[in-house]
Amino acid sequence: MELLKWLKAANFIQHPYQNVRETVGSMLMTLFDTELVLAEGDCDRAPLLSAFLDEVRPKLAPLYDENGDIVIKTAASMALMQGGGRADPTPSPEPERDSPHVDVPVAVARLSPVGDSPQANESVAEPAGTGSSRGVRIEKQLASRLDAALQLSGDSVAPDVRDHARAINLLTTVLRGCMALIVRGVNNELRPHYSLVGAACALAARGPSVPHDELARAADGLLAAIALAAHDAAAFRAALATAETVAAGRSWWARLACLDFAQPLLFYGLPLLCDQPELAERAEKFTLKLMRDPRLEVRQSAAKLLTGLMHCRALPDEERTLRELMRAARSSTPRERHTGVLGLCAYLASRPYSLGPKLGVVLAELSRHTSAPDPVPAAIRAALADFRRTHQDDWPRHREQLTDDELDLLADLTSPPSYCA
Repeated sequence: MELLKWLKAANFIQHPYQNVRETVGSMLMTLFDTELVLAEGDCDRAPLLSAFLDEVRPKLAPLYDENGDIVIKTAASMALMQGGGRADPTPSPEPERDSPHVDVPVAVARLSPVGDSPQANESVAEPAGTGSSRGVRIEKQLASRLDAALQLSGDSVAPDVRDHARAINLLTTVLRGCMALIVRGVNNELRPHYSLVGAACALAARGPSVPHDELARAADGLLAAIALAAHDAAAFRAALATAETVAAGRSWWARLACLDFAQPLLFYGLPLLCDQPELAERAEKFTLKLMRDPRLEVRQSAAKLLTGLMHCRALPDEERTLRELMRAARSSTPRERHTGVLGLCAYLASRPYSLGPKLGVVLAELSRHTSAPDPVPAAIRAALADFRRTHQDDWPRHREQLTDDELDLLADLTSPPSYCA
C-alpha cells in the first residue's frame, strides 16, 4: 500500500518516459497480484485493482470528447490547440542551408544539494519525529526540480494539452500493468479488467503496427490477454456483456476491434457455448447484429466470426439461422441483402473439406445475386474461389455427393463467362 501511495504522489504512473512507464507497469502487476478475494467475499489488506481503476477513471477525462468518444490528438493538433486554435497563415522561413545548426534555448534548473536550500537549513532544527515528513518534502522538491529541468524554455505548454498528454501516459501504464497481471499473475481475477475493454477497443492499432505507437500496442496486448485467458461461467458472461456494450457504441473502429477481441474469446469459451444454449444464442445475436453494421469492414469481419461459429457447430439452430439469412438476402435494402449473402458465403466457408447438407439450397440462392450491385458479387466470387481451392484435392469424392443439377449450378457459378455467348 505504501509503495502504491508513493507512486501516485510522485506521478510516476503518468511519467513522460517510456522506460519508466514500463517499469511502473511491472510494479503494478506485482502489487495487485497479491490481491486475494475469498469465496465469502472477504479480502485481505492488499490493494484492490477495482479501487485503483476507479481512481484512475476520472483522470482519463481529457481523452474524451463531448460525445464520449476517445480522441487521441496528434502532435500537430496539439500544437494547434496550444496556439489558440488558429494556425499562422504565413509560412515560417526555412533555415539557411549554410547554417550548421539551430540554437534552441533550454532552461536548466540547478539541482542544488539539500543543505544549500533555505528549506533544508530550516529543517535542521526540526525535531527528530518529523523525519518522515521531511523526506516526503524533499522528494516533492526533487520531482518539481526535475520537471523544471526537462522543460524547454520556448515551450509554454497549455494546461489542456498537458492534461491530455498525462492522461495518455497514465492509460498506457495502466494497460501495460493489467496486461502483465493477466499474463504473468497468479491471481487471475478478470472482471475488474473489463472496465478497460471499451477504451482498449477504441485505441487498438489500425492497420500495420507502428513501432513507436506505444498506446495502441498496449491496448492490443490487453485485449489479447483478456480474450485468451481462462474464463469461468460468470466471467464469460461478463466478458460477453462487455463485448455487446462495445458493439452498440458509436465508433465503428471500436466495433471492428471488438470483433477481433470476441473471436478468440468465443472459441476459447466453446465448451461454455455448447453447455449453455443461452450463451450460444447471445453469441449468435452479437454476430448477426454486427453483420448488419453500416460499415462494410465491420460486416465482413463479423461474417468471418459467423464462419467460425458454423464450423464449430456452436449455433443453437443452424437451419433457422440459414432461413433468416435467406430472407435477408432477398431484401430490397442493399445493406440487408449484403448481410444475407455474407451469411450464405460463411456457410460455404464453414465446410472447407466437406459438403454441408444445405449446399444445393445455398448455391441456388447465391446464383440469384450474381448480378446485384457491389459489394454483393465480389463477396460471392471470393467465397466460390475459396470453395474451389479447399475442395479440389478430394473433388472426385465430393462430386459423387452432388446431384446433376447441383453440379451444373456450381459449374455456372465458378466458371468465367464465355465471350462467345
